[in-house]
Amino acid sequence: MTRVMLEYKQGKRSATIMNRIAKGYKEYELRKISRYFSRKPWGSFSGTEKTAMLERGRALHRKHCAECHEDFGRHIDQDVPRIAGQTPRYLYMQMALYRDGVENLPQPSEMADKMALLDETDMKALAQLYSSID
Repeated sequence: MTRVMLEYKQGKRSATIMNRIAKGYKEYELRKISRYFSRKPWGSFSGTEKTAMLERGRALHRKHCAECHEDFGRHIDQDVPRIAGQTPRYLYMQMALYRDGVENLPQPSEMADKMALLDETDMKALAQLYSSID
């Protein structure tokens, strides 16, 4: 979270609001905010998922995403954020941004390459899958 907030502050990551908010904080304050949220339990999105979409999402995950997004999106490291439990709308939007190359996003170029292989229904299935995982 600290890295992402610093990217907003430095103008390296675009946003509608967070870049403006982050500029109002000093680096040490962003680190304190990150520490605070890192101690909170993860709250996953709970929605209504269709079984067929979840199965399609699982197959797509295994084929295209599992190498980086281990443990069905729960894994976190320096280059890979946790995606499990995010809202499906947010996940779909992020996938579309990678696919369309609209913004300069910090993730590896592999994301754009992987998203180019997926159609709209595939992206929705992945979004439903990851949002359903705690």
